[in-house]
Amino acid sequence: MTAEERIVMVARELFLNHGYESVSLRDIAKEADVAPSAISYYFGSKQELYEELFPDKAAEEPTSVQEKIEYAALSLFADMGYERVTIRDISRKAGVNSASISYYFGGKMNLYMTILRVGAERIKERLERQKCHFRNPQDVIHYHIQALGELLVMYPEAIRIMQWELVNPTEPFKEIWNTLYRPLFSDIYCALEEGISRGIFRKEINPRCACILFINMIFNFFTIKGNQMIDGIMGAEESISQEDYFKEVEDLVVNGILIAEDGGMK
Repeated sequence: MTAEERIVMVARELFLNHGYESVSLRDIAKEADVAPSAISYYFGSKQELYEELFPDKAAEEPTSVQEKIEYAALSLFADMGYERVTIRDISRKAGVNSASISYYFGGKMNLYMTILRVGAERIKERLERQKCHFRNPQDVIHYHIQALGELLVMYPEAIRIMQWELVNPTEPFKEIWNTLYRPLFSDIYCALEEGISRGIFRKEINPRCACILFINMIFNFFTIKGNQMIDGIMGAEESISQEDYFKEVEDLVVNGILIAEDGGMK
């Protein structure tokens, strides 16, 4: 079942059982196991989702003030970076009073941390559930490719926010990185080290370089995906699907570092 299908199934059940007013986007996202931004990506807003599911019924209430602030801030931080966005920019885009941001989030920094934390916590929860399937280093790499890819599809603004952070890192991002993102990439690094020590991966592989290369291969897909100039250079008539790309990444990363049965490169 796709993420969009899970959202539709969960949202319909929640709306029918609890009513429009009592259901939040966070409730739907949690039950559907997706990031809240995935609902915005597929449907736009809570009201638009409700209207698509129940076209003959009018929504009881518009999107909450808190949700309006979060979506406005997410879009602005992705487009402009943390430093350039002001409270006034967010309140204007969300159509709310500036004081509402302090009321719900305690200020711009806490709002930014809330947005950063959503995607990281979602991917962490998914990988925790899948750890029972980690039988070898290859499994760790496989599931991390899937989880990172899903995060960036459901939370497309994440890649642009991270690009801003690479140019001008902020204290909020450093905190979120150290507590949530760093452990994810440490898992990949440790899997590479384990594979080398167990004789599964080639001993001349540098795990730090391999880890950086692996991460870049994932993130760069979303940076250039749909770029007409890139497609034109490669002579592509149609864009590459995420599924096909990730299969190639996994093949290149895993098979490129595995030791073949004859002892050479696979």
